[in-house]
Amino acid sequence: MAELALAAKVYSGIRGGNEAKKRGDIDARELRKRASARRAAGHREAEEEQRNAELAYSRALAIAAASGGGVSDPGVVKIFADLQAEGDFRVLSRLYAGEDEAQGIEYRADVAQREGRARRKLSRYGALSEAVSFADRYA
Repeated sequence: MAELALAAKVYSGIRGGNEAKKRGDIDARELRKRASARRAAGHREAEEEQRNAELAYSRALAIAAASGGGVSDPGVVKIFADLQAEGDFRVLSRLYAGEDEAQGIEYRADVAQREGRARRKLSRYGALSEAVSFADRYA
C-alpha cells in the first residue's frame, strides 16, 4: 500500500512540474507575441512622427515662401534644420521606446520560460527524493 502512495506522489509531482513547464512555455509565447506587437506599434508611431515632421517642414516652407523673405535666408535655413532635427529626434524616440518596451517584455518571456523549466526540474528532484526516502525507510 505504501508503494502505491509513493507512486501516486511521485507521479503527481512530476506531472505538476511538467504542467508548470507547459504554462511557462505558453506564457513565454504570449509575451513574445506582445513584444512583437509592441515593436510594430513603435514603428507605426515613428512613421506617424515622420509624417508630422514632414508636414511641419512643408508648412514652414510655405510660410517662408509666402513671406517673401526667401527660403535661403540664414534664419530660415536654421529653422528648417531645427525642424528636421526635432522630427528626427521624435522618430528615433518612438522607435527606441517601442524597442525598449519590447525587449522588457521579451525578458519577462525568458523569465517565464526559465521558471517553468526550473519548476519541472524541482519536481523531478522532489520525486527522486521521495523515492530515495521511501527506499531508505522500507529497505
